[in-house]
Amino acid sequence: MDILAVNVLQVRIGAGNDGAVQAPPLRQSDLDGRAVMTPAGAVVLPSGVVLVLQDDISLGAFGEFWIGWALTAAVGPLVPGRRGSG
Repeated sequence: MDILAVNVLQVRIGAGNDGAVQAPPLRQSDLDGRAVMTPAGAVVLPSGVVLVLQDDISLGAFGEFWIGWALTAAVGPLVPGRRGSG
């Protein structure tokens, strides 16, 4: 849930017009994403895939809701966000 809260905070900060106020928290969020979230995802996602494959279930298991949800959560942030004009 903390990740959702951070994303909501980033959107609210990014929607402002004062660059001097926006810069420090957005820099910190960027650092958090690169130094904490990306390495965590790089470990958790392949580990989850290996566990699903070792559970002796068919590849159809990737169609189960919780697995689809996890893969969507992993790939979703890679989709480019909306960019403001100006």
